Amino acid sequence: MFRLFTKVIPKYTNKTKQILCNHIFPGTMLIIREKKSQWYVNENHFKGHKFYPEYCSGCLVLFSNDVIPAIFKAASVTPFFWVDNVYLYGLAPSHVPGITYNGLDKKDHMLDGDKALKCYRNKTLNNQHNCNFLVTGSRTVQVSVEIWSEMTKQYKQEKTVLKN
Repeated sequence: MFRLFTKVIPKYTNKTKQILCNHIFPGTMLIIREKKSQWYVNENHFKGHKFYPEYCSGCLVLFSNDVIPAIFKAASVTPFFWVDNVYLYGLAPSHVPGITYNGLDKKDHMLDGDKALKCYRNKTLNNQHNCNFLVTGSRTVQVSVEIWSEMTKQYKQEKTVLKN
């Protein structure tokens, strides 16, 4: 949260039609046609295509203020598709002229909560080990609480160093 408000959001303050996310480029995410998969997509959807169009995975998606009403309006002309990330962060925005996708860096997210927690616990200010994730995953409340605790410690240390 600290990095989000101090480093990321200020970069986009005066920009319009921006989406910041884990950007999935066109032609890189296969449409799953395996009937046993929970992500199975019938052949009637995206007929003749093997890949999804451009969209964002939903771990963290930020919009500039003007994007939300534009996507709401675009949704009225965008045929519904049940995979929410593809619909909300790809198909609907494709009907909004001038949308710009800004991809998160790979270092911005660690969706394995145990690995994120280990990273924060091993972080020291003097080493090059970077744990400034914008998003971390967690399968339990306990891991979430511990990650938050470690992140808060790191923030307090960094704030103290900056003051001195």
